[in-house]
Amino acid sequence: MRARARNNPVLTVLLPLRNGARFLPEQLHSLARQSLPPHHLIVSDDGSSDGSPDIVSDFARTAPFAVTLMQGPRLGLAHNVCALIRAAPSGMLAFCDQDDVWLPDRLAQAQVALASAARPALHVSARIVTNAALDHRGYLPPPRTTGFANALVQNAAPANATVLNAAAGELLRRMAPKAGHMPYFPDWFIYALVTGAGGHVRTDPRAGLLYRQHGANVLGAALGPRAALHRARCLFNGRYGGWLRAHLAALDDARAALTPRARAQLDAFRATLDAGGPARLAAARHGMGQNTLLRIAARLGCL
Repeated sequence: MRARARNNPVLTVLLPLRNGARFLPEQLHSLARQSLPPHHLIVSDDGSSDGSPDIVSDFARTAPFAVTLMQGPRLGLAHNVCALIRAAPSGMLAFCDQDDVWLPDRLAQAQVALASAARPALHVSARIVTNAALDHRGYLPPPRTTGFANALVQNAAPANATVLNAAAGELLRRMAPKAGHMPYFPDWFIYALVTGAGGHVRTDPRAGLLYRQHGANVLGAALGPRAALHRARCLFNGRYGGWLRAHLAALDDARAALTPRARAQLDAFRATLDAGGPARLAAARHGMGQNTLLRIAARLGCL
């Protein structure tokens, strides 16, 4: 087992799993090869039928950290992620996709970047996009713009690129989404919760992982014309509008943790979306900035 500095906070990796046997071994081995390994890996299996739990159990026998395998709620990815959040101990948190491969210094870079943060904070790294065989296809830099206004309309902290410090982890455990208002993308909620509570985002241009694209990704990397077309379709066919309203409902449940300014922004944004007509254009200007497609979608009533 690799040595850990005594003053490093407990860091738990959370891995939602479902039928991930094809790529899971490479991801698990990349966790074991971390220069600063986690203290604990919790895997929540959401009804796999391909032997994925057996792969986790075999890995646990020789892993350089504790491994817990639990049964997921079988209600979809968002519910499974929230079950993991509720099961996590105090300390730092990192989310792990079953089909990626982490680079060796991913956790070490995050811990160094977050060491001086007293308030809730997120570390967001760049990602190297690959195909199924891990051939490099591109580079996704960390976001240039972050903050709660931005978090109302888009996610600048995708789960597989994000590590939470202990304060952010505690905030998330207290304010995890309820079953009645479950966001479609829990990582989007986490980004909004932390920034809305007065926390901040520390970005890192160094890549932390290989982001594997294999045709079954829920949304996929925002890279190339095909990805842009897919996102535009989600925006104009109403799917994004549904995601957005579920996101706002989950944030409303967590409003006790938000700053007064963030609560006012949340209320104003939702009110303008509900108003329709010219008022909806105010929503487009509120947090969408220079995102032309979002502003057009707002004008056309797709939100």
